[in-house]
Amino acid sequence: MRLFRGAIGVLAALKAVDLAAALPQETDGSVAYPLLALWVAGALLLIIDRRPSLGAGAVAASGTAIIFTTPGLYYSHFYLLVVVAVVLALFAQEHQRTLLRAQLSIVYGFGALTKVNGTYLSGEVLEVWLARSPLFGGLALPTWMLVSAAVLSVLCEGFLAVGLWFVRTRVVAVVVGIAFHAGILIAVPDGPTLAIYAGTMFALYWLFFDPAERPDEVEPCALGLSSSGTTGGISGAGPARP
Repeated sequence: MRLFRGAIGVLAALKAVDLAAALPQETDGSVAYPLLALWVAGALLLIIDRRPSLGAGAVAASGTAIIFTTPGLYYSHFYLLVVVAVVLALFAQEHQRTLLRAQLSIVYGFGALTKVNGTYLSGEVLEVWLARSPLFGGLALPTWMLVSAAVLSVLCEGFLAVGLWFVRTRVVAVVVGIAFHAGILIAVPDGPTLAIYAGTMFALYWLFFDPAERPDEVEPCALGLSSSGTTGGISGAGPARP
C-alpha cells in the first residue's frame, strides 16, 4: 500500500496546482488558502509516507470542504481522490484494498450504465467532444464510426468494472484500461483533469496485483480433483498441479 499511497499523494499534489488557480476565484481567500494549505500538507505526508492516515485525513477533510463550499469546482476525478483519501484515513489497512477495488468497479460500472442511452450511443456526445480535439476537430467522422466508438467505450468500462477482479482477465483488463484512458486523453483535451483521473485509476489497478494474495478463481485441484473430475488418489494420476 505504500506505493499506492505515494501515488495518490503525487496526484493530490498535481491537483493542488489546479486548485491554487481556481479555488480563490470560487470562494473568499480566507477560506480558500487554508483549505489549499491543508490539502497540500496532506498530499506531502502521503508522498513521504509519514503519518499517512493523518495525511489522507487532511486531504479528505479539505477536499470534502471544497466540494461543499465551492460547487463550481466539483469534478468526478476530484471526488474520486477525496473518496480514496477517506478510505485511507478511516479504515484499517486490511480492509482498504477491498474497499478501493470496489470503488474502481463502481466508477467504471456507473460510467458504463450512464452511457447506455440513445444520445450517447448515437455518437452525438462523442462528436461534440471530438470537435474540441486538436487532433480530430477538423475531421468529419462518419456516423458509423462515432456509434462504434460510443458502443466500444461502454463495453470497455463494463469490462473494466469486473475484469480486474479475475486472474485470467486481469492483465487484459490493464491493457484495455491503458488504451481506454490514452484514447480519452488524446481525443478529449481537458487539461490536467482527465490525466489525474487516469492516474488515479491506474493507481487503483495496482491494488489488484497483490503477491501475497491467493488466486481468486477456484481451480479443480483446489478441491482435490483432477481435470477429469475424479480425485487424484482414485484416478491414479496424483494430485493436480496447484
